[in-house]
Amino acid sequence: MGIVNFLDRKQNTVAVIFGFNNDNSFLSNFESCSVILPAEANLPEMDFDSVENAYMAWKTLDYEQRLHMQAMSASEVKNYSIDGKISLRSDYSDEGRLQIMEQLLRQKFSDKNPELKQKLIDTGDIPIIEANDLGDVFFGFCYSEGYGYGMNHLGCLLMQIRQDISCTN
Repeated sequence: MGIVNFLDRKQNTVAVIFGFNNDNSFLSNFESCSVILPAEANLPEMDFDSVENAYMAWKTLDYEQRLHMQAMSASEVKNYSIDGKISLRSDYSDEGRLQIMEQLLRQKFSDKNPELKQKLIDTGDIPIIEANDLGDVFFGFCYSEGYGYGMNHLGCLLMQIRQDISCTN
């Protein structure tokens, strides 16, 4: 996938980033970057090498599980979550998921990771859709059979952060 053309409501052709691979792989939560999961509930602040690892670790308040996920690759931690191995925090909610994802993405696309920040800015005003075939209809848009929809929260957060950092540069 990558940049594809769609027709908008007025039948105009519009370029859209549809999926986070090839030239757009930097948008993926699996992309290597420096992020910090904030301290909370008697747990220390922790450094992570990807948004995926930090986000999955946020899902639990079990320090040993967080340490375990800190040492995994992004794909390993994703599978760990899919397999239901994370003991979810008692306050797990969609609002909490969105808040921590925004915090982590703002770090990823900040001066801590200047190359990634510039790449996001360089996408201009192209709409961003986190297209996937994994059934993620909360953060993405699932195009696999039986789905064909999604809220695309990740794409929306990326576009908001892009707008915010573009205005300050």
